[in-house]
Amino acid sequence: MESGDFIRIEAVSKRYGATLAVDQVSLSIGRGEFFSLLGPSGCGKTTLLRMIGGFTLPDEGSILLDGEDVTELPPNKRPTNMVFQSYAIFPHLNVRDNIGYGLRSEGVAPAERDARVAEALAMIKLENYGERRAHQLSGGERQRVALARALVKRPKVLLLDEPLGALDKRLREAMQIELRELQREVGISFVFVTHDQEEALSMSDRIAVMEKGRILQIADPKTLYEAPNSRAVAGFIGTMNFFDGRVAAIANGTLRIDTPALGTLEVPLRASGVGSYDLGKPVLVAIRPEKLSLSREAPSGPSVRGRLTAAAYLGDRQQFQLAVEGSRVPVAVAAQNARPESGAPFAPGENLHVSWSPEALVLLPPD
Repeated sequence: MESGDFIRIEAVSKRYGATLAVDQVSLSIGRGEFFSLLGPSGCGKTTLLRMIGGFTLPDEGSILLDGEDVTELPPNKRPTNMVFQSYAIFPHLNVRDNIGYGLRSEGVAPAERDARVAEALAMIKLENYGERRAHQLSGGERQRVALARALVKRPKVLLLDEPLGALDKRLREAMQIELRELQREVGISFVFVTHDQEEALSMSDRIAVMEKGRILQIADPKTLYEAPNSRAVAGFIGTMNFFDGRVAAIANGTLRIDTPALGTLEVPLRASGVGSYDLGKPVLVAIRPEKLSLSREAPSGPSVRGRLTAAAYLGDRQQFQLAVEGSRVPVAVAAQNARPESGAPFAPGENLHVSWSPEALVLLPPD
């Protein structure tokens, strides 16, 4: 990935009647970056993508691509191409003609068109599928054809609106790997819209988490997961346990936080925390389920007792829920096929110790 503001979105807003779909969004995307817009339905991510592509014009703000202001340009005048969830493969054309359709419309000479289509077929590993029709293709193959049809025009930016949403789980996971490898091969900027946080984490260089038309946080996948900046981001990216707390003391690079559920916590001060900590002020303490451990015997480190209320076996891992005094909701714990020391599985109704490392705790602004 190359650095630089290859795509610049400056204070862009879009209204549909009384609904503010995108609200004063500003962000930059680097040349050759795989950038994802992530959020729930209705958060504005697709509207923002369509504004980058010129299919929707902003009410306010500007959009620059490679230094050129394209805010008012139509889609066919921008150095972008778009792949939709529906793929829109023409049923009356074979794969070769589907891929070359845009080149034919632009009047590209037949010899060059044939060469570029052959190159695109090789790129998506469908060299022998040129004569097939849409009904002869699987979902994954149709998705590849849609990608090739967009890339064959050699855009500077490829826009992808949930292109894997129609695929089943196994195929979607396989296509995530293929799409990421393809992006690295062609080396252009990809702007990818999804509501699937695992999809965004597995593919992206950086992710913008959106809610109600605004961007909550932009960061690389590890930072978003390990150091979210708010409850909204932490709750949307994976599963998180939240505990209300209050700052009791600050000394020697450590915060002492009093919580109703976990007791008094010693939390190392980190740059990724909420930034300022005032004595007596409320703070939200968060920890991922996989950062918690269960045991029948009391551990040497910090822990709290809880009653196991539910256990689910998910093949590669187990998920547990515990009722802990002082917590309004069950505490979630995840483990890789966990077995206690005795070898007997934990059973609902047992009283167990929940333990953690202080470094696993994340401090967030209060709700």
